Amino acid sequence: MSFVSSARRVLRFGGRVPEAAGVLIVLTALASIVSAPGLHIGTPVALWGLLVPGLVLEGQVWRLLTWVLFASNEWSLLFACVSFYFFAPDLVARWGTRRFLLLFLGAAVLAGLLTTAGVFALHGRQGLGLPFMGAGALSTALIIAWAALNRGRTINFFMVLPMRAEVVVALTVAMTALAAVFSGLTPVLPEVAAEIAALGYIYGWRALAQRLPRVTKRTPKRPPTQFKVWDEKKQEFRPPKFMN
Repeated sequence: MSFVSSARRVLRFGGRVPEAAGVLIVLTALASIVSAPGLHIGTPVALWGLLVPGLVLEGQVWRLLTWVLFASNEWSLLFACVSFYFFAPDLVARWGTRRFLLLFLGAAVLAGLLTTAGVFALHGRQGLGLPFMGAGALSTALIIAWAALNRGRTINFFMVLPMRAEVVVALTVAMTALAAVFSGLTPVLPEVAAEIAALGYIYGWRALAQRLPRVTKRTPKRPPTQFKVWDEKKQEFRPPKFMN
């Protein structure tokens, strides 16, 4: 077995998840674990990739993509990886790998921009130096997207509580609101922004698609046959058999 085949098998976790989900799990785990020691000793290795609104406004736009690879603590990392493992496969099967990754990265950029705008609105220029990590936020958006697209299905939320998909959406939003009450709005700005991005895409795009005129394919009419041949038996002209 070649190295590439072995690597792809590892990313699929033995065939349990698609490669796209495996890549998100591995990258998030590696980035978060490698950067964690530096955050504790005051030399943040992850400083190049975190979302820092002021640096984004100065032109470091790659942070709008890389910030979703970092988790703030072990529980956030576990939550993100479990979410990617259980919810991403259904979305990949529904959307396809390419569309899933494009939507994931698009949600990361939109959530980053909304977080930047929220920080500026709450704290002005003084808050533009605050760093944010987005792994937990994007996993929340992933759960909301899955639940919104699978209304009526029942899942074991947190692998324990049987719950309908509609309730999962409401509970996820309620937990974010409760966190904002106890911790303040600033720490949960990434979660709020990611949930707005997910709900905006699912419900906003659906409403827009319903208003757009549907394009239906029309079957072209068969042109009338002009060429005819003489039928000896019927003593009349008729279209050739291959034109009937």
